[in-house]
Amino acid sequence: MNEFEIIKQYFSDPMHTRRNDVLTGIGDDAARVSCEHTIVTRNLTLQAEKDFQPDDAADSIGHSLLARTLAQLIARGAEPAWALLSLSMPQADAPWLKAFSLGLMQLTTQAGVQLVGGDTTRSPAIRLSLNCHGILQQGIAKQPYRPVSGDLIYVIGNLGEAGLAILDLRGEIHLPIKEKQAALARLHYPDPPLGLEQLHQLVPVHAFTLADGLSASLGKAVEHFRIGASLYPAQLPCPEQLVPYLDMAGDYTLLLESPQPCTLAMIIAAEQQALFEQSVQDLGYRANWVGSIESQPGVRVID
Repeated sequence: MNEFEIIKQYFSDPMHTRRNDVLTGIGDDAARVSCEHTIVTRNLTLQAEKDFQPDDAADSIGHSLLARTLAQLIARGAEPAWALLSLSMPQADAPWLKAFSLGLMQLTTQAGVQLVGGDTTRSPAIRLSLNCHGILQQGIAKQPYRPVSGDLIYVIGNLGEAGLAILDLRGEIHLPIKEKQAALARLHYPDPPLGLEQLHQLVPVHAFTLADGLSASLGKAVEHFRIGASLYPAQLPCPEQLVPYLDMAGDYTLLLESPQPCTLAMIIAAEQQALFEQSVQDLGYRANWVGSIESQPGVRVID
């Protein structure tokens, strides 16, 4: 199966998203899009053995690849629009390609993203690279909000589910079937925060993903701005049904350190708190206050 056959069979389904701003899409040597707004680009590369295992479900790999890239775009305030996929593998594996493309393309449809091109090549191991482009609507500042001392730190959604799933898979804890299935779903099929890019039009906000966990990701953010932060473990959001298992998993450490690449944290000015919380709720999400920005460098955990 050659490159054009792979594209036609697995990535050119007419049932998937077709955007009006795409003039020439997948299957041509170069995609053409029409847009009068600022374009934001984010790229993510995953490689077998390093970022996922060969026996991982291929549809979950396709889903996660796009979901994580979308989260990065949304954190910048960009509305996801187009994607380019580069796929390298030892040989065309029809069942794997079918499942991978299903996971990827189902999410492109949900997110309103059109796959407009890419490349397929041979390599010793599977290597995937997704270049996703988003539109920065008028009214959004070209530079992210710059946090200052006194600002508030929020997490959108819950923490800890993916981390608990990993511990269960390692045999370090044993979750009941129902809780385990929910945790595994969050690990393998994370929901990108679709729609939250609209917050940037409503409230000045500095947003970032928790790809390295809350503590480390926040640490990078405050170091960049030469400020610090305090986190309050009792405020960290966790699904109620998983709270009894936190002690087995190191209590709050799991919530602070577990990577969640599709979860966003946001820093806002204190005077914007009411507007921010209401805006997040109006968009169908829940904002959880977890800490504050301070002038003293570093991240402190306050018991």
